Amino acid sequence: MIRIIPYLKFQGNCEEALLTYQKIFDAEVGRINRYDNPAMPVPAWYANKIMHAELTFGDNVIMFADLMPGTNVTQGNGYSISIAIADIERAREIFVGLANQGNITVPFEKQFWGSWFGEIVDQFGIDWMIMCETGS
Repeated sequence: MIRIIPYLKFQGNCEEALLTYQKIFDAEVGRINRYDNPAMPVPAWYANKIMHAELTFGDNVIMFADLMPGTNVTQGNGYSISIAIADIERAREIFVGLANQGNITVPFEKQFWGSWFGEIVDQFGIDWMIMCETGS
């Protein structure tokens, strides 16, 4: 079995993103490791940042981290996280949650191919595609 697990990287605001996604997806925050380990060469002000965290909802896992200080996150248009949701109301709810303080690039609506679809770049710069095959 092979599973693809997205690993999202942030520049100091990982915890905010993690807690935002926890609410949107009604998810559980799993293990959180911080940079407060003496083996990690970070300044004291960075010790409470997240070195690794996991968010679980259903059979899905997304991993998170703040990059090392001095390392920049570069957002690009070469990837999206695509989510297929069977329930139209849940799909709308997730779309609205991700769109809050973000930028809707494709409104969530019925598309010419028959499915509901919308795309957002959220407040953290992550591109999300939300799909639902059912619904009216």
